[in-house]
Amino acid sequence: MKTWKMVFTACLLGFFCGALQMYPLMSFYESKMYLREVVEYFGLIEADYSMLYLGEMVVSYLPILVFHVLFGNVIYKNFCVAGIYYFTRTEKISVWIAKEALKTLSFSALYALCTLISGLIMCDCYGKLIFEIDKITVFEFFSYVILVSLFVYITTIAINSFAILTESGLGFVISEAVIMFTMVCFCAYKDLFGEYDTMDKHSWFLKVNPFRHLIFLFKISPINHIKSMIYFLIIAFMVTTFMVVVIRKHEFISNNQELDK
Repeated sequence: MKTWKMVFTACLLGFFCGALQMYPLMSFYESKMYLREVVEYFGLIEADYSMLYLGEMVVSYLPILVFHVLFGNVIYKNFCVAGIYYFTRTEKISVWIAKEALKTLSFSALYALCTLISGLIMCDCYGKLIFEIDKITVFEFFSYVILVSLFVYITTIAINSFAILTESGLGFVISEAVIMFTMVCFCAYKDLFGEYDTMDKHSWFLKVNPFRHLIFLFKISPINHIKSMIYFLIIAFMVTTFMVVVIRKHEFISNNQELDK
């Protein structure tokens, strides 16, 4: 798929999913909403670390799952179509990897941005949007886009990496299974350990869970948003490094196979 088609797909998916997420709320919500409230709605501010919210979180995750279906093989497909000859004849493989990673991040950002914009447009079409902007609203808007972009990037790169490593679609299954497991772990925290307490010995169980960093409930101050961004940036670096190692290993094996011919 050409780059412009992938950009169009990411934007279209974002607009569709944003409108789809906002429609149920507009159907029964009679009061008007401030722009900040719409952002926080997409940030699942009312979700809690309880199994009661598992269904809501699964439904909210489905659009990202669709993104994974469409973009989960963006990098892996190069190995399927071109085979070993593509990489044995590609100069500066590091530059190629960087470009692919940057494209994936760009698609993720477009998807997150279009999702939120679509939700705002849907709310405005129903005449329920109060377009009032302040510093906190702007900060939360970009915080949402950055956090969702990084999360989608991390998971998409992981899917591609495992697919290359296993040389099959098993990478998609592994990655989605891990994501679902972390989601269940997040929702099961209160049932297992009770109310969240930063001083509790089990608090790390929730602190390292990526879904905690996506939900606005835990971001009572801007510093918490920034901490979550840093957390995702660290994971993004680790996942990208893992992909580089996997591709380098594949390139090494490919070169050996060509030399043996």
